[in-house]
Amino acid sequence: SIHVTQLVVNPLIDFSLVSAPPTCNGYTDGMITVGPLIGNPGYTYYLNEKQVGLGGFDNLSAGNYIVKLQDRFGCFREKGISISNPEKINFTLGKDTLVDYGDTLKVKAITNLDISKIKSIKWKTTPMDADCSSCGTQFVYRPKQDHTLIATLENLTGCKVEDEMLIKVN
Repeated sequence: SIHVTQLVVNPLIDFSLVSAPPTCNGYTDGMITVGPLIGNPGYTYYLNEKQVGLGGFDNLSAGNYIVKLQDRFGCFREKGISISNPEKINFTLGKDTLVDYGDTLKVKAITNLDISKIKSIKWKTTPMDADCSSCGTQFVYRPKQDHTLIATLENLTGCKVEDEMLIKVN
């Protein structure tokens, strides 16, 4: 007798991963995207050994991750990927200062960002309510009373950092 056997070989699971960093240093809005899938549909997704739905690859912080996909036959594949943290923004106006009444005060903001990566620096004084949105990294004015000078830097991706300086007028 002749027996005919037909062997079906299932394709091995394969996929690619792409990571997107958080928008700002320390944020948890990073993502991992799973690329085209090869295998037998009906996948189960795992992130660091924890089963997740398809939406489980967003709202991630910087770090190392293991993505595992398992098909309907129980075959699986794991791949590692890293999400990097964006550069931390250092921003300071310096120490609190004393100025004589009538003198001009020049305050220069110091940051580790290249000027080409800065969207804006906004300056504001309270309670005097003097402000400047187009002064760049230096604010020049004549204080008339004690107040707080506040500067807010925004980079091109929308991250904001703020620093303040107490100004005493002699």
